[in-house]
Amino acid sequence: MGARSGRSPVGPVAALRPQPTHVAPTGHPVELSSAARAALQGSARLRAEYEQLSRDNPRPPLSSEVGDFTARFASTLKTAIRSLGVGKAISDGPWINQVSPLPPTAALATVRALTRGVGFLHSVSRARGTNRERDRHIRDWLLFCRLLRLSPYITTAQDTTSIHAYIAWKALAYRGKKHKSGQPPGLSYQSVANELASIRTFHAEALGVRLHEIDPLAKQLVKGLRRISGSVQSPLRITQRMMLELELLDEQTAIKGKLCWAHACARRWCFDAMLRISEIAATPTTQHFLLHKDVLFEFDDSGRPSRMTWMLRSAKNSQFTMVVRDMLATPTPRDLVAMMHKVWRDNEVFLADHPSQRRTLAFIHVGGNPLSKSQVAAHLRRRLEQIPAMGAARIRLFKTGTHCMRRGGARMWLNLGTGEAYLRWLGGWRSLAWLVYPEVADGLKQHAAARRAAHMQQAIIALGTSPR
Repeated sequence: MGARSGRSPVGPVAALRPQPTHVAPTGHPVELSSAARAALQGSARLRAEYEQLSRDNPRPPLSSEVGDFTARFASTLKTAIRSLGVGKAISDGPWINQVSPLPPTAALATVRALTRGVGFLHSVSRARGTNRERDRHIRDWLLFCRLLRLSPYITTAQDTTSIHAYIAWKALAYRGKKHKSGQPPGLSYQSVANELASIRTFHAEALGVRLHEIDPLAKQLVKGLRRISGSVQSPLRITQRMMLELELLDEQTAIKGKLCWAHACARRWCFDAMLRISEIAATPTTQHFLLHKDVLFEFDDSGRPSRMTWMLRSAKNSQFTMVVRDMLATPTPRDLVAMMHKVWRDNEVFLADHPSQRRTLAFIHVGGNPLSKSQVAAHLRRRLEQIPAMGAARIRLFKTGTHCMRRGGARMWLNLGTGEAYLRWLGGWRSLAWLVYPEVADGLKQHAAARRAAHMQQAIIALGTSPR
């Protein structure tokens, strides 16, 4: 994007709208540089891809019977409106008896086709990962009941013996693929609780039965499993001080410098922008990490990056539309936008020698290959064991998966007072989505950027490091 003052109102989608010229303070249009024109072309391409993906229709085609029914419905409705007039459908109820229904064969075929549509809508109502996990839970439940000659459908309190037996089996005897030798049989209480939740959802959606109302004992059984599981590790929420110590440690590592730099940048995305690990690195089941071509920058009049816009092609809760977010730069050390602009420049140098990777290059990569979730998790834990704020002894008290960075970032933004709307918008949470205006006002973003800069400065001073 071209040079522009920081006062221009630009939102997540408006940021993708290219302008042909830059208006100087005198009011006369000024021709853009070649670099600025290239950025504008990238912006236009990104906007076109965004609109195209939004137009793409993931709906499955239904049968011709549904089309015939829709046409018949429209014509019959038109006739009814002419004969009844507006507002008479309820008062003149017997009119519906004069409508001729479809032949039985056509009606049955139409209902069957619409049932397939119900299955599709039900499937896309949840993320793909959630569907896979839920399917695995229901598969085990159905097989368990079949082998033991139990009914998998619980409708009364007298039928709950089957679910109690299932919980006891999973908690005390089950051995999965990831079970380590020497480890006692049975799943963790959280795994069993997740399976119970899936079975409850299955009954609510398939049978209209609320298991938690007719079976309070199941919850107590899971609670008993938690009591015998011993001490449970609390999930770690990384703090700003930890993030700084991790960066300093990576900067001091001379060996594998590019690898450490990539890990430091991946951590900043997960912390500052609250990206999920699947949105910045490859996982065993997903390959929809952030791409180099989907990160754009705006610049102020001095040529410094003033805003970074990024686009996720498949976020967890938005798998059929692109997600566009942006963040303002701040004049402080270790600013995220400035850091990622350096990554972008390094990527352009790499692409000059490897032009064939321009459309597929991950934004965070080493030698053209994206980081993997396991690499990020292992590097993070190893570094946490080495920093003063955590250490090898204290780290054993916490779960230190990659999600701890997203949790820590969420806590940071909320404690900074930026507000729930900004937090949900930036992190992409869909629950209570009505609280969030999609584009979030620039004033709120400016406030968030200023608070973020002050928070970073305080952490640097407390740590006693010299700004870079």
